[in-house]
Amino acid sequence: MYCTNVYPDWKNFIIDNNYDFIYVDWKSPGEYIQANAYTLIEVLKKIKEMSDENTEPMLLVGHSMGGLIARYALKTMENNKTPHGVGTYVSYDSPHLGANVPQGLLYGFYGIRKFLDDKDIISALTEKFTDVKALLAVGERFAYSTAAQQMLVNYIDPTGHLNNSEHIHWQQELKQLGFPQGDAGKEFQMLGIANSDYRSIDIPEFYINSNFSAGTNIGTLISPILSLAIGVGFQDVIAGLLCFLPGRDSVKGEFLCLPGTYTGQKVTHIEIGYKKDFLWIIPISKTVFSFDGYYGGSCLFDTYPSSIYDNHIQMSNTISGGFPNKFPIIFDYGGDININLAIPFIPSSSALACGNGINNSPSIFTTKPTATGSSFGQNYYLEDDLNNQGHSYFSPKAQNWIEAHLKTSIKGPLSGYTGAKYSLTNSTSSINWSCSNTSIATIDQQGVLTVKDNGVTQIIAQCNGYTYSKTIIIGLPKYVLSAKHEPDGFKVDATCIDAEFQSHFETVNRIIQYQWGVKFPNKPIIWQITNTPSIFIPLEDKDAVVFFKIHDTNGEESTTQSIKVNAYDVFLAENNHLKVDVNGNIYKEDGSAYSYKNGKVYLTRDTNLPSDYQHDIWTSTKAVVFSPFASQYNVLVTRGEIPIKDILPQDELNYVISNSDTGQTNIYTIALLNPEDKIIQFMPFTITLK
Repeated sequence: MYCTNVYPDWKNFIIDNNYDFIYVDWKSPGEYIQANAYTLIEVLKKIKEMSDENTEPMLLVGHSMGGLIARYALKTMENNKTPHGVGTYVSYDSPHLGANVPQGLLYGFYGIRKFLDDKDIISALTEKFTDVKALLAVGERFAYSTAAQQMLVNYIDPTGHLNNSEHIHWQQELKQLGFPQGDAGKEFQMLGIANSDYRSIDIPEFYINSNFSAGTNIGTLISPILSLAIGVGFQDVIAGLLCFLPGRDSVKGEFLCLPGTYTGQKVTHIEIGYKKDFLWIIPISKTVFSFDGYYGGSCLFDTYPSSIYDNHIQMSNTISGGFPNKFPIIFDYGGDININLAIPFIPSSSALACGNGINNSPSIFTTKPTATGSSFGQNYYLEDDLNNQGHSYFSPKAQNWIEAHLKTSIKGPLSGYTGAKYSLTNSTSSINWSCSNTSIATIDQQGVLTVKDNGVTQIIAQCNGYTYSKTIIIGLPKYVLSAKHEPDGFKVDATCIDAEFQSHFETVNRIIQYQWGVKFPNKPIIWQITNTPSIFIPLEDKDAVVFFKIHDTNGEESTTQSIKVNAYDVFLAENNHLKVDVNGNIYKEDGSAYSYKNGKVYLTRDTNLPSDYQHDIWTSTKAVVFSPFASQYNVLVTRGEIPIKDILPQDELNYVISNSDTGQTNIYTIALLNPEDKIIQFMPFTITLK
């Protein structure tokens, strides 16, 4: 019931397609998007548990932030090799590159909040008017929630500063995450809907334009009352004292929020002032509060094609109204408020995931994507009816478009080759076939491919007024390997060096499988397959060799490459090779006596290492001792020192003496851990029976 009230046009779509319907909502939508994604993961797992083996693949539709939650949940499940059972993922006007709330409005909310806080009026307002309290609470949830910080391309923080750090971090995570590819061996498609198109938009003159005034001509009889109201309400002593002078008293205010059309433009102006016409002829003015906000950033999102924030509204709609011009007995009062409802929200290119999410150029948001410019390929719908471009509108045309793509798709290999055959399912009409890049491949009207060069292209089929696309790769890209020692192991990256594939990172990762082999000394090689060109190898030894090759869906493989990875010893150790006699006396390596009770292993940072190793993540605060007698235990590292009696507790020392022959060396391994409990170094510790 809740869903059909919020999205009334979904009801027919669900009934007409005979869907079993599950609607997922969140109690705390303002928390981290990742947190809600993990909730969705549990829902998908539960649905899969309740379904039998013959259940049709799920259709997962995510509206707005829901599309981001769905994307994150599906891809996380795939990365963890957990089946999700989804066959079609629909991203419905979701801000993959971010959402836009005009800076003029965000600065405006900050300015109002600042005025209420600075003048201590908020408590009086919220006590007197509960709707004011509720509106402020809604505004704060909208403007300052974690999810808002993640999604807003320009975020004005509670201190009034443009602070996009959370958004940038989120975009970096999304870029690394990528898009879902479907369960292994199962058909999968992604569909994108933008509730806008790429025609030029009419930029309104303002979003909010309001002014008011209030005053009295009664003079000194009312001035003490007015002085008290102004002096206490505005917390302005001078303005309050001026009210005691004979003459006309008035208060004026202005609230203006504008679209940002150039960097540095004033987009917000708030001013509240008091004026005394002393003896009704000499003006004395005092500004009680003033705030201005200026547009920051190189991308002018207020000018880009976008869906509109509200529902079922037209681009030109405005709300205009006036205040009564008289207040009984004491004040004359006047003013007006004009609000333009054409507030841009989700840029078209954001809904189609056209850029990489970081440092996007303005052209990405103003130009319709090329065939391979969107992460959805050609499988996207642009709402071209201005009356239906509200962010929450779900048009019948969009319904029909989704239904067509659920019933019809292009079948054929993801890795193209000359002679590969492509077809359109459930089609009885004529099909017009084409390739997006004819320098890479062409396709005839029977759907047969001819390869010309390596790269990425789209197979496009037009039928019954709908366009369908399938992104394929031709040939195998070439990579170079690089490795880096990190806490807990090695990070190995394969970087594509073929220009034909470099700009199609997501596409290549959907189709190519990366095969990694890891060989530690004295251990067999272990192979694993990933869908990303990087791997993290847990630290098992100081050195390893990593092998790498790729293969496509046709079984074609590249030649095998390899790279040797090395872990640096961050610390040099002293007193880590000791001797013991049958009486339990400890000796240093040079034969001199050493104290078991007070002796220590000393760790000294190797200053010859690169500067990266001087950071705190390479500082050890604890360690794990691995005994050769099948036991392990934790010890503390204090100021680079580990007590001998902690490494060799009395019971352990007694066991060494009792179970060793003269001259026998027992080798312990000490794993030094950083404050995050990650291994930064394996250090040997030996004890020899003298």
